[in-house]
Amino acid sequence: QEPGSLKWKFKTGLPVFSSPAVGPDGTVYVGSDDGYLYAIYSSSYGLADSPWPMFGHDTMHTRRSIFIVISSPTHPWPHKWYASPDVKFIWEPKVGGIIGYYILLDRKLSSLTPETAQDYVIRNSKEYRGLDDGTWFFHIMGEYNTGELTPVHTFQVNIYTTPGLTSRTHPDQDLWYQEEDVSISWSVEDPSSARCCYYILDRTSDTVPTKSTGTKVTGNVFSLSVPSDGEWYVHLVWEDELGNLSKAAHYRIRVDTTPPGPVRQLTATLVEGGVKLRWEEPEDNASGVGSYQIYRSKFKGAIGSRIAEGVEGTEYLDDVAVGMGEAYYYTVIPLDRAGNKQVEGNIQATVTMPPHISISANFHDFGEV
Repeated sequence: QEPGSLKWKFKTGLPVFSSPAVGPDGTVYVGSDDGYLYAIYSSSYGLADSPWPMFGHDTMHTRRSIFIVISSPTHPWPHKWYASPDVKFIWEPKVGGIIGYYILLDRKLSSLTPETAQDYVIRNSKEYRGLDDGTWFFHIMGEYNTGELTPVHTFQVNIYTTPGLTSRTHPDQDLWYQEEDVSISWSVEDPSSARCCYYILDRTSDTVPTKSTGTKVTGNVFSLSVPSDGEWYVHLVWEDELGNLSKAAHYRIRVDTTPPGPVRQLTATLVEGGVKLRWEEPEDNASGVGSYQIYRSKFKGAIGSRIAEGVEGTEYLDDVAVGMGEAYYYTVIPLDRAGNKQVEGNIQATVTMPPHISISANFHDFGEV
């Protein structure tokens, strides 16, 4: 661009009369009469290391020059987020006579002094490995051969190593669902910092996708279908603008579309207080039996009325009073943990109260013999 030439422009809804403000990362903020606050990214390193107000400063609005220029080849833009936890800083002195540097890496805009420094180095680079997620600030201050110190210069990096995973269709990883079609949402701290993600669906809990093995997705929501009943895992990594891949996030999906088999060995026995039902637990191919529904009828072959649900275990006491000569027919229907209900092949057990038999006797007195 020629000096003084127009690089870009943006039309606001109404005029801008407010004064701009500069954030600590160099972002310029300005308000418009259209009711919006506009944020403009810049290549600035933030505010000059100088006291306010600005009265009495030079034409660059600072009494101090930039003595040290800091950059990061691994995390170059302070307003962007990166997937790698390994950071390298490099710097270049803009004045002569510097023999070494005091450095400090922390999570706040600290005031670096020789006493608070974490290290003193004579080289022009520093690497950190395995940093935790979040925003970090690298502070550096040069020392002259006279013992004097430069102002403190600061560089910001943002790290987000593991994406967040959620599912609208299968929101709880501990529950079982009947739905085979799954919607997955993934997120990072700043969506504009992510190029894409790569995912794998399999039955292993700790798979790590790569660019060659994973399926590439550019949006933040995608759908997939689970091939069969059982426990599955979605594994996902995100890629930042430098091509770095994050750590893998894992999301468990439990799907069961098949109802359990019918109960086995169902018996009904008259006991004190009612009718005791007992049965054997049926087979289920995935989630396992979660509960039972109990039905009672006065007619053979009819399911009748439901008298209990949510029954756990393989016994149930029906406190019904069985009349003389009456018969009751019981059906026990299993449901698995995904809510699939067995509606075919269920057996019945019958309990009958025997009819009352009345016996009368006549006694005669024949006197003495």
